[in-house]
Amino acid sequence: MGRFNGGYICAAVALGYKVALGVGTALVGWLLGGAGYEPDTENQSSDVLWAITVAFAWVPVWSVLAAMGVLLLYPRENTDKGHSVELSPEGLR
Repeated sequence: MGRFNGGYICAAVALGYKVALGVGTALVGWLLGGAGYEPDTENQSSDVLWAITVAFAWVPVWSVLAAMGVLLLYPRENTDKGHSVELSPEGLR
């Protein structure tokens, strides 16, 4: 029997989540900074408004479309076989 590595899996997922949050936040900051965002200004330039629209509308749309494309390429199981599981003394079949 193998060892259960649930702790390693949980740690890897948590690390990936933290890295993604850090990188995502940095990318938004770099995008807005590159567009000329001024935090104390009431009226922002059109470049800044475009950067905000891209960061908070178009990037999520593109990300969802990319994820859908990956899922469409992912191999699926044959649904003709059904999904029944039999229990026996030898284990699952």
